[in-house]
Amino acid sequence: MEVVPFDELNALGKILGLNAERLRNNYNLWGPSARVCISLTKNPDDVGSHAQSVADAANSLTSQYGDFKSTSTRKLFVVRPTSSSRRMATVEFGTNHLRGIVARAYARHDHATRVTFYKAISRLSLFSSPAGQMYEINVFLWFRHARNTDFLRCTSSTTGLPLAIPACPGNLRFLSKLNELHEMYERGRPICWVPISGTLPTLDAVVLTYDSLITVQITIASKHSANNLAFEDVYRNLPRRLKTKPWCHVFISDSDYNAKSLREQDLTIPEGTHIYSAVVDVEKLDSEIVTEDRVEALEKESKYVRTITALAICDSVFENVHSFCFCWTHSGLLISYGLRDKSPPHCHTFRRSGSPASVEPTLLHTRCTS
Repeated sequence: MEVVPFDELNALGKILGLNAERLRNNYNLWGPSARVCISLTKNPDDVGSHAQSVADAANSLTSQYGDFKSTSTRKLFVVRPTSSSRRMATVEFGTNHLRGIVARAYARHDHATRVTFYKAISRLSLFSSPAGQMYEINVFLWFRHARNTDFLRCTSSTTGLPLAIPACPGNLRFLSKLNELHEMYERGRPICWVPISGTLPTLDAVVLTYDSLITVQITIASKHSANNLAFEDVYRNLPRRLKTKPWCHVFISDSDYNAKSLREQDLTIPEGTHIYSAVVDVEKLDSEIVTEDRVEALEKESKYVRTITALAICDSVFENVHSFCFCWTHSGLLISYGLRDKSPPHCHTFRRSGSPASVEPTLLHTRCTS
């Protein structure tokens, strides 16, 4: 898929007299292809057939016989220069929406087919970004849906304290703002916070157990940097009672080789932080953990938290709101809020079609404004 910045595409759209909102929507959904976006904006009736062709491409790619060189993959990925050199290229998902389509297609297959696909894509250096994101999905699903007796045994970079990261069934939440870490509390079970993209650029999760605070980086590479500023941001926003707990930093990877390499790196991190690594082997992962419904719920919840939190901080929208919370239920996304006039709480449910009864009701976010 060719990459065209939206400002250039929008300028072209004005010349062609295209609907700007529809053009942006197609750009956000189907990727930065001028040809695709202009065609679908001119002919909105073609969106359905394009969506089906994208779904077919994702299903074919993630099958046991997926062909990464097929022309159909152009509907899913873009090729960009790497951050280190414009002469070197990397492949990325065209949009988050396309990533979700591929992830759901992946989850739809049986365990053996998923393993074959993951091994194939993770061996291709050009596809390191999408392979890493597929791996993250597996890890997050383990945190959310593994049994409460399951844990990841971690290996220390020294002869440090033994550490095991527990699964957090029903207690994985999305973190949209650093000050939400003030709301971390102990409920007699571990909690896993997953930062929304951009909140903590170098950290993928923050896990709180009874006796440890654990920051997590998830990677399929053998080397990975750790930004000292991210650790400082986490520490600064922790409740005072948590700052006395042992701080452990864990690299989670897909092989013993990578795990050993990661924990033995020279890292610039706060003094006294204990470094560990752990392995989540996709092939050995419980085959029942990864399902299409669970992948869809994970994708939608992160999108809802990102969108609704952005709305909630707009005084023009919530100037009369005293408190609000939202959670994922069997029916969809439930939003409850109270007004400053002390009237009874208001509740709204944003339903989604086919919401499975298997999705556990989960508190996503709560806040009380001053």
